[in-house]
Amino acid sequence: MFIVSITYIVSLEEIEKYLPLHIKYLEKYYKNKSFIASGPKVPRIGGVILSKINSKVELEKILAE
Repeated sequence: MFIVSITYIVSLEEIEKYLPLHIKYLEKYYKNKSFIASGPKVPRIGGVILSKINSKVELEKILAE
C-alpha cells in the first residue's frame, strides 16, 4: 500500500484545464481497485492518492500516465 502526495508545480488555473481527464484517470484505477481514496489537499496545493498496489514499480507506471 502507498500514499501518494502530489504538489502542484503549475497554477491552479492550468490544473483546472485537465480536471475532466484527471477524473477519468482516477475512475479507471478505482474501478480496477488500485486506488482506495483520493482528494485535494487543503489549501489546494496538490492532492493525495491512497493506493493498495503492492509494487512501487507498478505504481510508478500508473502515475506516469
